[in-house]
Amino acid sequence: MNAHINPPREFYLVDAHIGDSYFVEVNKYDDNQVEDIEEVCETCGDNDWVMGIVKSKQDVKKLAMEYDYNPDYVDTMIKSYERLVSI
Repeated sequence: MNAHINPPREFYLVDAHIGDSYFVEVNKYDDNQVEDIEEVCETCGDNDWVMGIVKSKQDVKKLAMEYDYNPDYVDTMIKSYERLVSI
């Protein structure tokens, strides 16, 4: 008997225009999701930016390091990711 294995959940890693970064689960049925995330803020005129898609904590580390994030902050991001995927 083959056990059904769920594929890993995919998240956008988003650089927030007001500081910090956050994750948004990819919705494959929403063709406008990236545009919605990157919508310009009416207050300040800046916007959040989707850095890429992550499926593992290794992906988080690799992507964050590509954008020269501070290693201590990368560790914080990985912990946030681990909490998120454990839900």
